[in-house]
Amino acid sequence: MESELMRKGQSLEDAFFYEQDRRLLESLREMKTLEETTGLLAEVSGLRDPRVLLRLAELQVTPSAAASLAIFPLVAVAWADESVDALERETLTAVLEDTFFFPTIVGQILEAWLAFRPPAALFENWEAYARDLSFQLGPVERETLAKEILGHARKMAEATGGFLGLGDISESEHAVLDRLGRALLHA
Repeated sequence: MESELMRKGQSLEDAFFYEQDRRLLESLREMKTLEETTGLLAEVSGLRDPRVLLRLAELQVTPSAAASLAIFPLVAVAWADESVDALERETLTAVLEDTFFFPTIVGQILEAWLAFRPPAALFENWEAYARDLSFQLGPVERETLAKEILGHARKMAEATGGFLGLGDISESEHAVLDRLGRALLHA
């Protein structure tokens, strides 16, 4: 025959383990959500470092904000010399196809940005967002994010060259890359 003390002990044990199981399930759901979010952020932004992606997910950076953060620098470099030529369009398309998962959606946005130069306010908004976001990251995450974003932008600048696609990166492209870097690294 079971004593009252044993029944209460079993009740306590059941309640304790129920709470632990509930917390474990909740934790597993949160991990799954973060995993799905980091995957989506990687797909739309071209960012690959898992630590950075996890931190962006924790900061609740939306996929559209991540895409804008990563893609706008390519457009800024393309417009650095005051116009976008066929080689720059081609290069931008190639970089997007190599780097981003949703080229159709991004392509539509880019077509508008390449047809008409984005207003200066868009660059300023990008800088403010990049700066604020970088303050939320640790030093290693900040460096990695900057390296990835600037790497794509530099690839764009190098592919189009200095003058008529020949030579080094132009002075105006260097200036844009420096401006992007200052915002990401808040230097």
